Amino acid sequence: MTRKYAKVAVTSPDGMYYSSLFETLMRSHLGHMFMLVHFLAVGLLFFWVVIGIDPGPRRPPHLGRLFVLILTMPFHSWFSISLMSSTALIGEGWWSALDRPWVEYPMDDQYDAGAIAWATGDIPVLITTIILAIQWVRSDQREARRVDRQIDRGDHNDPLAAYNAYLAGLHARDRRPARPSTPTPTPTEES
Repeated sequence: MTRKYAKVAVTSPDGMYYSSLFETLMRSHLGHMFMLVHFLAVGLLFFWVVIGIDPGPRRPPHLGRLFVLILTMPFHSWFSISLMSSTALIGEGWWSALDRPWVEYPMDDQYDAGAIAWATGDIPVLITTIILAIQWVRSDQREARRVDRQIDRGDHNDPLAAYNAYLAGLHARDRRPARPSTPTPTPTEES
């Protein structure tokens, strides 16, 4: 599920905005709503994987979630920069049909949209990183308390006792006398 979701999350803005699909969907209310629901669902799934508190199948560890979060940052920046540097208006037919008299240059609007997306795009990532760090610390604290309870109970699954037994086994192995090796004759002994 994670691989399929990653492909959708990374390719959906490009597939939506840089094809005729954007203009087609914008021409109808239902299409526009579909596009909004699609992006909302992709965003919710992303944040559920990264900072969601509900259990899920094969939840990645916190380090993996941080990696996923950092990995997606360049894609959002790339999209914003591509909007700013584009020489063609995305969905030009739609914007021309609107005939907005207060917009002299629609390309300036597109540039401003890219600039706003680039400037504000890292704010949710920063907030998400802080939340993920807090969750990670709390998870480690819960795990430490669980291990402490096991140690206090003298549980047979006590990780400290298992580690001490492992070290004792290594110590016992190192203290055993080495096996005598058979000496190899030297050339002077054969003569």
